Amino acid sequence: MKKLVRALVLVLPIILLAACSNKQGNASALVSSADNAVAKQEFSQASAYFDAANQTAKDSKYATAKKDAQLLATAQEKLTQNNFTSAKTALKQISTKNSTAAIKNAKKQLTNQIDQQESKYKAINKIIASAKSDFKNKKYSVASSLLADLFKENQNLNDFSDLKIKALNLKNDILTAELTTAQETRSTTTENNSANTNSSSETAGTTNQASSTSTANTSSSASVTSNSHDDNSAITDGSVTAAQIKTARQQLRDQGVSDSAWSNSDIAKAILKARADGRSTIKESDAN
Repeated sequence: MKKLVRALVLVLPIILLAACSNKQGNASALVSSADNAVAKQEFSQASAYFDAANQTAKDSKYATAKKDAQLLATAQEKLTQNNFTSAKTALKQISTKNSTAAIKNAKKQLTNQIDQQESKYKAINKIIASAKSDFKNKKYSVASSLLADLFKENQNLNDFSDLKIKALNLKNDILTAELTTAQETRSTTTENNSANTNSSSETAGTTNQASSTSTANTSSSASVTSNSHDDNSAITDGSVTAAQIKTARQQLRDQGVSDSAWSNSDIAKAILKARADGRSTIKESDAN
């Protein structure tokens, strides 16, 4: 019995040492896998490996490495969201004094990525802000040109979805404003042309009225050479011409009034009455 006890006392430390050595070996393998994952920026997977190593060997350094890998994963996620402040905050929590070499290197690389992407983001946002300022000042062509260059030169614009949406919305606003301006210009031109035409007509009417007022007052019942609808006939005293009778008939038709029942004499009388009233256009009631 004593021999057996003595033997167990001698063998047990060897068994325990072997078990501990086996655990350390397994933990080392897990840490190696974790470091490889960190190098590939697969930080969530690396965190799982470090956790397994800690469960195997119960070493606080593995627990710290797990936490650091989780912070790297958080910073990476915030970077994809262009939330640069939160990404940098996550990285600041990683202590380079206690972290592994792989994690130190990953932190440095990720910091550079954040700085570069933030710089691109600010540059693109500045261009959009400039285009927006030009748009507000109604410099539509300048604003449109800035956005065209932005989409052409920044192939990585898809990395900044919020800026891309902002630029597309501004581009749409510019197109709408340009279309509205074009329509207003076209409408103003049409109105001006119409006003000029009306002014010319009114001037001509006034001239005819001035020259014919006295005649209209004394010759309202003047006869026509023919009572037919021959537009070449005119009042014998020359106060109403055949051309004016033709124009007056067209005025009636334009008003939806049939001129078939109107003789040239009726038309002439209506013209004279309209002149007496200061009008250059006859109407149906002038026949009375």
